[in-house]
Amino acid sequence: MCMTKSSDRSSAETVTARALRGRRNKRLQALATARRLALESDRVARDQRVDFCVVDVLAAREAWARAMEDAAAADAATVEALRRLRAEGISLSAVAELSGLTTAVVRRLLADTVGSPQPSSEPTRGTPAPTDAADQTHSQTRRR
Repeated sequence: MCMTKSSDRSSAETVTARALRGRRNKRLQALATARRLALESDRVARDQRVDFCVVDVLAAREAWARAMEDAAAADAATVEALRRLRAEGISLSAVAELSGLTTAVVRRLLADTVGSPQPSSEPTRGTPAPTDAADQTHSQTRRR
């Protein structure tokens, strides 16, 4: 009988140890599942934030493209108006003063479009814009 008690005791301890290991494993599995779900929800939230950022970038680039088109149209209108002023015989420095631009900017805008066709509304189409002596003298002194 002595052997029965010790084998009963060891089998009871084995059953208890198995039960404890089983509970411990279940607890660890539950913690691992909770951690995985938390990571997945964090990943989903991060993915959503990334998606929103990408949409914001694309919308900003579209707005930038529209603004650049508007700026190009405004530049073209400015150049056309500057050409019309010059066609009226107004000096470069007077055009700059009237327009609120610097002489250098007016000169650059007109120079950037030298090769482009003149608008059809100008009466001096195909002829160079008139220059005055003050503009020629100024440009010659700058070259020296």
